[in-house]
Formats: sequence, structure tokens, C-alpha cells
Amino acid sequence: MAVNAVLDEYDRLLREGPWSMSRVVLETVDGGPSLRIELERRGMATGPAGVLLFEGVTGLEFKQNADGLPLGLQIIDMTGDGWEDLRYKVTDPEYGIASFWCSDLRIEQGEKT
Repeated sequence: MAVNAVLDEYDRLLREGPWSMSRVVLETVDGGPSLRIELERRGMATGPAGVLLFEGVTGLEFKQNADGLPLGLQIIDMTGDGWEDLRYKVTDPEYGIASFWCSDLRIEQGEKT
């Protein structure tokens, strides 16, 4: 998926919210670090309603438990800055809980409730 298309999809997801991070998992996928953030609509206990999959994660910092916090990640397209194999800079300017770079982002949307 093109960079702008995935960022547009993320913006649409945020507009459909409010969402919260229900589960955050760091794992190895295809030999590299991957971050999986499961989402659910705030105030509803119906399980994951979507997933953000960040691949090729580097420089990961979590400053506190993200479980249940509102989704407010800022995702910046870094492709024009000449960073080799890094497409996105991800931060959480409101809560300051997360900061990292990644090579790819996919969004899997669950059922809308």
C-alpha cells in the first residue's frame, strides 16, 4: 500500500473513533521486530476492532503501560528524508508513551460496531 494511502486509512480510523489500545505486542515477524497494537472502541468490551501492524521497528520506547489508553499516535512519512529502510516516525505527542521508527505499517480493521 502506498505511503499516503495507509496514512489516509489511519486518519479515517481515527475519525471513526474514539479508540483505545487494548493490547500491545512486540514480536519477531520475518526475522525482524514487529509491533502489533490491537484496538477497540472506547467503552465497549467487544474485543479487538482493528489492528495496527508496524514492521521493521527500531528505536522503540514505551514510557508506561499503554493498555487502555486512547489511540493518539502521530505517524509521520519519512520517505523523503533519505532514511534507509525507515518509512515512518511514530510518536504519541499527547501522552508521551511511545516513540519509534518503522519500515512499514498495515492496518487491519475489524467489524464496525
